[in-house]
Amino acid sequence: MPHLVNHLMWVFGTSSIEECVEATRDFHLRGILDRITQPILITHGEEDQQIPVSDAWSTYEGCVNSARWELRRFTADEGGEQHCQIGNMSLGTDYMADWIAEVLVSA
Repeated sequence: MPHLVNHLMWVFGTSSIEECVEATRDFHLRGILDRITQPILITHGEEDQQIPVSDAWSTYEGCVNSARWELRRFTADEGGEQHCQIGNMSLGTDYMADWIAEVLVSA
């Protein structure tokens, strides 16, 4: 996926894949998830080629002090299995909007 590598190098302002890997080494939520107290929705495509589903589960499991936390996995049958539900983005955005509305109503 050379286009992804070039994009990541552009995002992080690096000129090589090695520099990019180093720049993203500390790009995570480990050690701070337990400080999240607000509701949090984690979404993930089951066939995401960029972020492993284990990262989504780790995030979910780390949100122990959140008022409400949910992990929503999108499937191939729904057409939302890729990163950010590429191929059916309205599936993800509609779900997020409905979730936010539900959270705000119950607040």
